[in-house]
Amino acid sequence: MAAVVLVGAQWGDEGKGKITDFLAQKADCVVRYQGGSNAGHTVEVKDEKFMLHLIPSGILYPATLCIVGNGVVVDMEKIIEELAGLQKRGIDTSNLRISRKAPVVLPYHKNWIPWKIRRAKLALPNGVSALPTRIKLTALDSALPISWRIGKSWRTVLKPRWNIKTGL
Repeated sequence: MAAVVLVGAQWGDEGKGKITDFLAQKADCVVRYQGGSNAGHTVEVKDEKFMLHLIPSGILYPATLCIVGNGVVVDMEKIIEELAGLQKRGIDTSNLRISRKAPVVLPYHKNWIPWKIRRAKLALPNGVSALPTRIKLTALDSALPISWRIGKSWRTVLKPRWNIKTGL
C-alpha cells in the first residue's frame, strides 16, 4: 500500500494546498492531520477558484475520501460556512469525514484573551514568537479531559444539517 505524505518545511505559504490538489485528483484519500482555520489555500479546478481553510482540497473530486483528522482544530462556524459555500456551488461533500476526536473552538477561545495579551508576543524557545490565538488555546485545551470534541456536536449540528460522517 503506497502513500504520499506532504509536509511543509516553512511556516506556511509554500504551496502545500496546490500540490495537495494536484495529488488529490488521483488519490483514494486526502487527510488533513493538523492545523486550523487560520491557514488556507486557493485551488483552481476547471477555471473555478475555491478558497479552503479546514476541508481538504480532495473534496473537489467525488471519488476521493477526505478526512479531517483529530489534530485539526475545528471552528464550527468556519467549517459550516465552508460546507455551505461548497454545496452552493454544486460540490458534493458526502465524501468528507471528520474525526470525532477533533477539538472544537468554543466562544471562550475566541473572546477570553484580554486585548493587551492579544497584542503581546509570547516568547517561545529558539527565538520563535507567536501571538496567542483561538487555535492555540483550543489545542492546549484538547489535552484536558473536559475539552469539547466534534463527537459531542455530531448528532445535533453536523449530521442533521450537513450529513457529515464521523467515526474515525
